[in-house]
Amino acid sequence: MKRETSRHVDKKGKIREKKMPKIAREVQNLSPSEQQITSEQIVREAFEAQLETTETLPRQQIITPEEMESYKLRKRKEFEDNLRRNRMSIGVWMKYAKWEQTQQEFTRARSIYERCLDVTYTNHTIWLKYAEMEMLNGFINRARNIWNRAVQLLPRVDQLWYKFSYMEEQLRNFDGARRIFDRWMEWKPNFRAWERYVALEWRIIGSREQKIKRSRMIYERFCLCHPKLSSYLKYASWEEKIGNLVAARTIYEKALQILGEQAYKSQFFINFTELEMEAGEIQRVRKIFQFALEYVSKHTAEELFKKYVTFEKKFGNRDSIDYVILNKRRFDYNKDLKENELNYDVWFDYCKLEEQNGHVDMIRETYERAISAKPMISDKTLWRRYIYLFIKYALFEELKQNNFERVRQIYQLCLDQVIPNQLFTFGKIWILYAEFEIRRRNFQKAKLILSRGVEQTYKKNIFKKYVDILISVTQIISLSNKVKL
Repeated sequence: MKRETSRHVDKKGKIREKKMPKIAREVQNLSPSEQQITSEQIVREAFEAQLETTETLPRQQIITPEEMESYKLRKRKEFEDNLRRNRMSIGVWMKYAKWEQTQQEFTRARSIYERCLDVTYTNHTIWLKYAEMEMLNGFINRARNIWNRAVQLLPRVDQLWYKFSYMEEQLRNFDGARRIFDRWMEWKPNFRAWERYVALEWRIIGSREQKIKRSRMIYERFCLCHPKLSSYLKYASWEEKIGNLVAARTIYEKALQILGEQAYKSQFFINFTELEMEAGEIQRVRKIFQFALEYVSKHTAEELFKKYVTFEKKFGNRDSIDYVILNKRRFDYNKDLKENELNYDVWFDYCKLEEQNGHVDMIRETYERAISAKPMISDKTLWRRYIYLFIKYALFEELKQNNFERVRQIYQLCLDQVIPNQLFTFGKIWILYAEFEIRRRNFQKAKLILSRGVEQTYKKNIFKKYVDILISVTQIISLSNKVKL
């Protein structure tokens, strides 16, 4: 297909032909190509082609000082041009300073580092490279000045402190290394920094007693700086490692006094018991286990309880083993209740276990926990199982403890605050309360309870019991009058 042309007359009067642009052909096939090409593939192929065609420049042999100066000038111009294009590129700055360092141009290298720090001083890599240049070339005082500036501006960068103290240690300036760590500790770093400080004291030449004394002072400062359970555990572990079991025990006791309930963790008591086992204090181990199982949360004490069972099997007698079995059953019940607090069958078994054990405070605590697990739905069948917990609690207080005032409190709590009387009620609880007052010869109180029950519930069994009591009271009064006559 020939391209169209147009004719025109130029300035000299000659006729010229000018080709017209091609007219785009109409696309006939609009279906997608079988092989799709992504933009990522195009960029990758272009980059690979560029690598293949890149030619390395031949090495230039410099002979005269003039050629060296020309080479330096050309190289510096390249670096400066790169920096003008991308001033924030730290890599370009570092390469520039490194090149000046290789040329032994330390003044120029320092100038480059200072210019880079003007751009951004928060990048700790710049400070590290700057100080390393001064150290490698023997400028120790200059390196100290750089480290001091760095740790003042970036005190939270641990690597700067590590490098600074390591330099002083390599120079055998141990007092200077200590002063650096003391400055660092004022910023309250993590445990790893304190551990490095202790390691420094053990590397310094001196007697073992002096090293232990200074290390102990560091750990004391650490516990004051971070008054947490983990701090005391690390301190005690260090004392155990050097064989001072008495000091380690003192640390555990101090942690209990200072931290209080924050120290009631399974791992704390496990470590404490292992220390006492190593010291051969069997009775102390048993007391610690018993104290721990009483105060540590039940859902976190599984590992602690396993350790206690193993200990008693190895060192215990019959009574102690029975106590362990009791605690094992308690632990199992608490584990089941953690999964489903409204499992009242478990609550009945748990309360029965405590009643068999005979510890009154534990029995009451268990019943109080049980009656606090109120059903969340209005299902009377579920509520019936729940109400029987109040009945068993009241019978325990009446028959075994003779605490009649507490019995009244239990019944009143159940009737006034627990049972949803507007939805449904339980006539049995009203009758049991009235029968309790009858056993206490308080007939008037029993009549008031039943009359109130009839008014609120309209249940036949309560009304029938009310009538029976009235008949019984009438018979008792008439009988007493005949006796008087």
